[in-house]
Amino acid sequence: MAGKGSPLKSPRFFLGLMGTDLNSGRIGALGVLLIALFYAHPGYPGPWNDGAFTDGLLGIFGLGCLYIAWFRYKFRRNGLVPRVNEIRNPLHSIKYTLSCATLICIFSIIYGGSNILPGSSGLVLFLISLLMYVQAAYVFLSLGPLSD
Repeated sequence: MAGKGSPLKSPRFFLGLMGTDLNSGRIGALGVLLIALFYAHPGYPGPWNDGAFTDGLLGIFGLGCLYIAWFRYKFRRNGLVPRVNEIRNPLHSIKYTLSCATLICIFSIIYGGSNILPGSSGLVLFLISLLMYVQAAYVFLSLGPLSD
C-alpha cells in the first residue's frame, strides 16, 4: 500500500513515465503489466458498468505503452511517428510495413472471433494493421508524389 513517503504518490513518478526522460524501461514495464492485467480479466465494471470494456482499455493502454517504449528505445527521442529521414531504407521499409500490416490484418480476421484471444483482440489487431497501412502510405507519398 502506498504510504506517506511512497514514490507512487509523487508526481515525479508519473512525469518520469511520460515526460522527457528517454528511459523506456519504466513505460515498457507499465505496458507489460497492463497487458498481463488484460489477459487476467479483472472484470472491474468501472463507471461504464462493463467489465469487458475495462479489459479492452487495459489492453489498448498496454499496447500504447509498449509502442512508446519501443519508439523511445529505437529512435532515441520522444514521439509517436518516425520521420522519413530516420528510416535507413525507406523503400524497403514500405514493403516490409505493408507485408506486416497485411499479415496482422489476416490474423485479426482469423483470431477475431476465436476463443484463443479475448473478444476485442480482433479489433485491436485490425486497428494496428490500419495504422501500419497509414504509415506506409505516409512514407510512400513523402518519397514519391508529394516529394519536393
